[in-house]
This record gives sequence, C-alpha cells and structure tokens, in this order.
Amino acid sequence: MTRWRGIAVLAVAAASVAVPSAAQRPPDQAAPAGSGLILGRVVDAESTQPISGVLLGLSGGGATPGPSPAGISRRLLTDAQGRFVFRNLPKGAYTIVATVGGNGFSPSGFLISGSGQQIGAYLNGGFGQRRPGGALQTIDLGEGERIPDAVIRLWKGGAIDGTIVDEVGEPLVGLVDRPTEISGTLFDQLGRPTHEYAVVAFSTERSDWTSAPRRTSGVVKLGSDGRFTVSGLPPGEYYLGVLTDADPSQLADLSFLEQLAATSIRITLGEGERKVQDIKMAGG
Repeated sequence: MTRWRGIAVLAVAAASVAVPSAAQRPPDQAAPAGSGLILGRVVDAESTQPISGVLLGLSGGGATPGPSPAGISRRLLTDAQGRFVFRNLPKGAYTIVATVGGNGFSPSGFLISGSGQQIGAYLNGGFGQRRPGGALQTIDLGEGERIPDAVIRLWKGGAIDGTIVDEVGEPLVGLVDRPTEISGTLFDQLGRPTHEYAVVAFSTERSDWTSAPRRTSGVVKLGSDGRFTVSGLPPGEYYLGVLTDADPSQLADLSFLEQLAATSIRITLGEGERKVQDIKMAGG
C-alpha cells in the first residue's frame, strides 16, 4: 500500500513545521500475540448491498469487551466490496463499531444540509445491531479461532427540513453551529503555487480521533492553482498538515496521526469563522 510522504513546510506568518516521512513512523506499540481472525462484510440493512469506505473500530481482547489489559484497539476501512479483516487476534471478547460520514472518511456518499454540513448517508452502528440505534453484540473469539463471515448491517438515515421560529413566527438564529472554513494556498520553496500535494485537518484532541470523525477533514486535494478549502468542521482547535500520495485509509492509523500531530500547524476555528492560512514549503 502506498504510504504518505511528508513535506517540510512553514505556515505563512506562523512557525516552521516538518511533516514526517512514513518511513520514520514509530513502530506500533506491542500488542498481545494471537492467531485469531475476524473476516466480515458491511452491508445495507435493506438491500444487503456492500458499503465501501466504512471506518471500523475493533476493541477488546480481554474476558469482557471494551478496554482491557490486553489493549487491543484497531481501525480500518472496508474495501470496495464492503469487506474487512482483523488478523492476529488473541482469545477474548471484541466489539466492532462502524462509522460512516463525517468530513471525508467515507467515499460512499453524503447528504448536504442547508448549512453546508456533511451528514453520512448511513447511520453509525456496529456488529450485532438489529435495528437503527440498537445495542451491539460482542464477538467471543476462541484461541486461534477464525470467524469467516461477521456481517455488519447499517441503516440509511432520514432527513427533516424545517425552520425554527419564535412565538410571533420570526426565524430564530444562532441555535446551531454555523459552518466554518479554512482556505489558503500552498507555495513551493520559490514562492510559486503548487498543486501536487494534499492537506488534512484533524482535531488536536486525541480522544476525537476515535470518537468524532466529524472533526477530521479527510484528505483535501489542491486545485490547479495550489488553493485548498476545508469546510464544515465544528468550532475547535485543529492540526493542519501537508501530505503526498494521499491514501484516506491512513487517517485510521493512530500512530501516524500521533507523529503528524507533533509537526503540524495548529489553527483555531470559532463558530462560523472563515480563516485563511497559506502554507509555504521550507527549503532543504
């Protein structure tokens, strides 16, 4: 699989940063050895058609599901046929959570609300869910056991349009987040716009990396004039980085995000704020 390569950049009117090379990424922390395997599919609950680009999070590995001393926590994206596989798992109880939507994790389609916010075409769910919003089930994996077809069913979400009004029928404003936007231009070492890279914005709160995909922009490619626009992020503080060989699946790699966070530009967005942040590639 192609890996991102980092580019040394500096923010215009900001501090210099160096985007890490994938070859320099620290090795994953040691996890308990095992030979178990969970193979499965994510499908539409009504049509049974496969759903690609779903972000799956597996956790467990102890006697009970969820965080445990075993420390098993993995994330991946389903392929074009909606398939996934978790390998080398030790004996234990596991939970698989499925997330669709946010700002770029899923290529399976979005609905766009009137305020420009992106909403996933499917509701979030997980293994064992029998109805929208229903409870998940655990997978009890034996020593060396192989689960050949763990099917995760997801339901499409609905939409309600309307206007909130006061007692005299006048529209009320300020009750929902106003959309934010980061825009700018990437320049090379000579100050010329360049378009051969991509940018990504993601939350400075590490807990958001596994629980709030809406706070990650996904991979945003540059226009022919080197310009980029990241829109729809909630208010908050974000890292902004420059990458090559854009592979969206690597946004699920927590060790990569850790290294990228250490060298990225920080940017803060207020509610409804539209901020311009140009970036220049450092020389050398």
